[in-house]
Amino acid sequence: HPALLCYAIGNEIPAGIVRWYGRHRVERFLARLYRIAKREDPDSLVTYVNYPTTEYLQLRFVDFVCFNVYLEQQNRLAAY
Repeated sequence: HPALLCYAIGNEIPAGIVRWYGRHRVERFLARLYRIAKREDPDSLVTYVNYPTTEYLQLRFVDFVCFNVYLEQQNRLAAY
């Protein structure tokens, strides 16, 4: 659809899962999903939506970076 912004290959893999499987294994898995999405739609943008607890993932292959941050309270926003 022409209004589609991008494909998200994942959203907030929990830090415990990343620790259990290992950062590099998770990164390889996400890179594989990225390549599959690009193969199906080469002109598309692809991202992974991360969360601060796994910000150490090195996902240099995505087209842009996304983070979910929940800062609905003024004091949490100011601290961030």
